[in-house]
Amino acid sequence: MGRGRNKEGIDTEQLDGYMAELEEARRDLENREENLRRTINLIGYAVIYGDGEGRITGMNHIAQSLVEALPDECEGKALDEVLTFYSQPAGLKIPGPFSRVLETGQVLIADETVLLTNGKGREYHIEYSAAPNKYNENDEIEGMVLVVRDITEQYRRHEQIGQIQKMDVVGQLAGGIAHDFNNMLGGILGAAELLQKRIGDDEKSREYCEIIINATGRAAELTQELVSFATQQRSSSSHLDIHRTVEDAVKILKGTIDPRVEIKLDFKADRSVVEGNPSQLQNVIVNLGTNAYHAMPAGGTFTISTSLVELNGNESEENTFSLNPGTYIALDFTDTGCGIPPHLLSKIFEPFFTTKDKIKGTGLGLAAAYGIIKHHGGAIDVKSHVGKGTTFRILLPLESRGTAESGIPSSDLIHGKGHILVVDDEFIMRMTAKNILEELGYEVTLVENGRDAVNLFSAYGDNFDLVLLDMIMPIMDGKDCFDRLIDIKPEVKVILSTGLTGGGVIDEMKQKGLKGFISKPYLSYELSQVVHKVITGK
Repeated sequence: MGRGRNKEGIDTEQLDGYMAELEEARRDLENREENLRRTINLIGYAVIYGDGEGRITGMNHIAQSLVEALPDECEGKALDEVLTFYSQPAGLKIPGPFSRVLETGQVLIADETVLLTNGKGREYHIEYSAAPNKYNENDEIEGMVLVVRDITEQYRRHEQIGQIQKMDVVGQLAGGIAHDFNNMLGGILGAAELLQKRIGDDEKSREYCEIIINATGRAAELTQELVSFATQQRSSSSHLDIHRTVEDAVKILKGTIDPRVEIKLDFKADRSVVEGNPSQLQNVIVNLGTNAYHAMPAGGTFTISTSLVELNGNESEENTFSLNPGTYIALDFTDTGCGIPPHLLSKIFEPFFTTKDKIKGTGLGLAAAYGIIKHHGGAIDVKSHVGKGTTFRILLPLESRGTAESGIPSSDLIHGKGHILVVDDEFIMRMTAKNILEELGYEVTLVENGRDAVNLFSAYGDNFDLVLLDMIMPIMDGKDCFDRLIDIKPEVKVILSTGLTGGGVIDEMKQKGLKGFISKPYLSYELSQVVHKVITGK
């Protein structure tokens, strides 16, 4: 078009130039907006836009995943309708970021909070910031932006590392008291058993003995729950079918919980043999079932399901528990109960923490479960939604070779013959072992420390068929005594008797020829069986 003027008298060539500049500016703006959208979608943070009334006007892809909804499902809704924010660690509901920005007119950089999506009930730990990004001519806010960083995994790792550190501290305390406490319990338990056999038909006296035995057994269980996470190695183990262990535990649960709680089994794992202690694992399952029952006082459903999980070593949860790569069986314990509030989730594995009445729980069950699963080379985790229920997940390494062995041992009392040297610094435990063994038919000699045992064995070692040896003693402890005994007679048969279960030192002793192990306090049948097995080799 040549230079001229239109009917309004505007220079047409100049107008064409303005239009071209305007079109170029429009394309540049579109490119900038497109680049901004791409950048926002790529930054890895959730970005949500709002108007001057706190209603959502848009969001990026990460935010869609966070709220688990499409933008058109959220646009026009108040932010507080879509997301609910809670303070940490109090767990109290607080106003959403848009409401607070509108109230203050300031940029908001919040401390860590818990974010709960209304639609799906999923919980996240987050860091976020919010700010006005558009004003009208009266300097009033017309637009806002919220940027959310999901730190759930980092938070979980931090909590689990803190949990491990707390377990280590309490474990050291538990290990320190367990030996002396179990010695005292051993004396009480052994004396009550022996007395019960001598009182004949006096029903009242037999009833009193039974009360003593049961109370001592319960005290021993509580001590063992502490020791379960005090020690660094699990106790005696075998190849077992965890499905069978679950079924045995469910039989116990059905006899003790409200019949309104329906128990369902869903075994999807086609392999289920693990290496572990059947009694300990059964106790974990019963404990989780009992907790589920208490969370459903009016009834509900408790489901135990299994599946196989392949770990490559990069999973955050498993790295925290130091799991090795490989195949694991996952056991999910899901109830439809009241759920656990977010601010309590980080505390439930702490010893003595409980949400139950003191009459219903000691607060040791989940702490013990944590220790037992950890010492089985596995991991335990929990997810919960208030009002919807809780799921505990346990991972145990799958045993690739071997078949399941029989689980819970029998309680048969086995008599025998032979000469046994009992080495223990506690008088009550020496006399308890002596009386039980003599009742079983054995000849018994007592010494109170490792040095005396070595001197006696050096002179008369051939007279003894077996040594029952305590671990923690003054003058010379069990390990040093054991080393000297095998120097004197390499084929010596030694059973270690201690209030601790497992550990690196005990594993070392087994490699050198330790023949047996029994935990204090023990019942007569337990001692009879391990002594018979070691002496006869059967």
